[in-house]
Amino acid sequence: MLVGHGPPGSIAPSRASHQAGTTRPGKHYSSPEPVCQTALNSDELFPSFSRLRETGTLVLSTCQTKGGVVSHTEPETAYELGRQYEASYRGCAQCVLAALQDVFDLQDDVLFQAASGFAGGGGLCGDSACGAYAGSIMMLSRLCGRPRTDFEDQAGVLFQNFRLVQMLHQHFIDEYGSVICRDIHTRIFGRPYYLADPDDLEKFDQAGGHYDKCPEVVGKAARWAAEIIISEGLI
Repeated sequence: MLVGHGPPGSIAPSRASHQAGTTRPGKHYSSPEPVCQTALNSDELFPSFSRLRETGTLVLSTCQTKGGVVSHTEPETAYELGRQYEASYRGCAQCVLAALQDVFDLQDDVLFQAASGFAGGGGLCGDSACGAYAGSIMMLSRLCGRPRTDFEDQAGVLFQNFRLVQMLHQHFIDEYGSVICRDIHTRIFGRPYYLADPDDLEKFDQAGGHYDKCPEVVGKAARWAAEIIISEGLI
């Protein structure tokens, strides 16, 4: 078990103990029939989806059925949420954070706001880390990061955090060959876009940047981060 975010020496609560006291939104809901590939009203999944009514419905692609209950795994729900948020609201770092916050019921407006500037490789400049990568690191660090109360890191949290980030980093390298925004653009578009330039931003959108390309990157980042959070017992 990893040392969690909190007072020095504190331990992150086990996944089992968390589940015993909390029902996570979207993990289980009743349905008389399987809903794979079925468009669902967003409010059926998460209360926070009410804001998405005017932008469309969410299509869930993965489900398991047993006894009339549909269960979506948290990583897959994070993937779907990440895609939907990026397509609807833009800002890859905040979108991956929102997906993970909703899946694990960890609302934190300060953390969410702090992710604003990471979009598009940092202020749309493209030459820094992918916002989805940065936002995922922020959530991992929220759950296993050095607190100010232990600035000297007597609990040894920093290198535990670094190991988690390295796991996420490897996912990006395996999938895109890089964690840099413009390099990922080159992998998925065949060329980088300078999003701070209105003309290039328009070309980016015409190429599907906010339709399916970057939503897919955000969705995958949310899924990978959720898998790490679960496998490492951070929740």
